[in-house]
Amino acid sequence: MGPRSPATTLRAFLTPPPSPQSTSASPMAISASYVAETSGCDGFLLQVVLYIEMQPLKFTTERSKVAFLISLLSGRALSWARAIWNGANSVIIKSYEAFTNHFKELFGSATGELSISDQLLWLHQGAFSTND
Repeated sequence: MGPRSPATTLRAFLTPPPSPQSTSASPMAISASYVAETSGCDGFLLQVVLYIEMQPLKFTTERSKVAFLISLLSGRALSWARAIWNGANSVIIKSYEAFTNHFKELFGSATGELSISDQLLWLHQGAFSTND
């Protein structure tokens, strides 16, 4: 192999090294705990749906979209999602739209009427929640 031309050397220097296919950084710019504690619900859901749209081959079913969203949750939001995922109400996890609508009812900034189960989730006794 002969000496490299200056153009080839410059191209090699300026070209970033390929990143491994298995490396996957978190797609979310805001934390899931932020969603549960503030009115960041709409921004969070927008970022999730944008990520899903940019990765259509990863999310081929409604359930995989719901599972991805749940994987980003923590704290009370995760406890709520776990109850739905493991509960008899499996219809909600089969539809991304139904799941996010229910998610917005509970964690969104809009005031709406909560279901009895959601009211129980937010029930407090003194400084402690019923979860605690």
